[in-house]
Amino acid sequence: MAVDGKRLNAADKRRQFRRILDGEECVSAPQVFDPISARIADDLGFSVGIGAPPNFELAILGAPELGLVTVSEIAEQTRRICRASNLGFIVAGARGIGNALNVMRAVEEFENAGAVAFAIEYQRLPVAFDSPTFRAAMDRPITVRRDIDYEPSLDIDEIVGRVRAAIDARQDGLVVIGRVRVEPDVPDAIRLIKAYESAGAEALWLGQIYKEESLEAVHAATALPLLVGGSITDVGVRRGRSYLAAQGVRVVSLGRVTLLASMKGVYEALKAHSEGKFESQMASFIAPRELESRVAWEPQYDEWIKSYMMSARTGVK
Repeated sequence: MAVDGKRLNAADKRRQFRRILDGEECVSAPQVFDPISARIADDLGFSVGIGAPPNFELAILGAPELGLVTVSEIAEQTRRICRASNLGFIVAGARGIGNALNVMRAVEEFENAGAVAFAIEYQRLPVAFDSPTFRAAMDRPITVRRDIDYEPSLDIDEIVGRVRAAIDARQDGLVVIGRVRVEPDVPDAIRLIKAYESAGAEALWLGQIYKEESLEAVHAATALPLLVGGSITDVGVRRGRSYLAAQGVRVVSLGRVTLLASMKGVYEALKAHSEGKFESQMASFIAPRELESRVAWEPQYDEWIKSYMMSARTGVK
């Protein structure tokens, strides 16, 4: 939010997000993970932000994406992000939530924290003994970087139960989104999509999707608005945002660029500090004073001081 603009409450943000889903354009939504990243995204004109599972794990615990962060911790981080900006914040498939009753609890927490949407996970999580992620950890050298392996999907009946539970649990317009892995088995993904539709999901978050024909097959199979991220975003760059919009995509997001860029920046600054460099030698790592002031809403806080503190002391209005 610009410091001189209107602050939106949770209901305003949810209405704004629903207008995006109901519209015909495709908007970009960065992944944000704390109040600073949310403020900057807001300042740059983004209207939607994504809270992806690995961001919560890293920002809250400094841990890999294994479902170790709790619902309460995600909700509190969501609350901090939502109160700091006008972004419509989506909690995207937090890992380790649990069964349908746990989903109901999560919906209550995320809705009260100010999120505009919650994407229901389809994978059997958290990581269990002898699961794909477990086996990968056993088989690969500890020095090898790996992205989280996809776990088996839940039974469709269980997924439907979770979506129905989420819809029944919400009280104030939270959008319920179904997550689905599209590739390599597109027909199986479409079966899950149909189940999401029957359960009342209002949008779909497409994961593991790389090919234009896969996106087109999903769009042909459903009228639900789509959210995509990862490699399919390259299609949008190559073909243009209008192509994604024509395929029903209403929100497109890059991966963990924001968090990883922040991580690198902090590392480089601290490395320079450990090497004995002075602040004047680290100017390339440091945000300009004007940017710091804008992100911290200093002009707005100055106005509040003048309006509510000076007037109380001097009678000035």
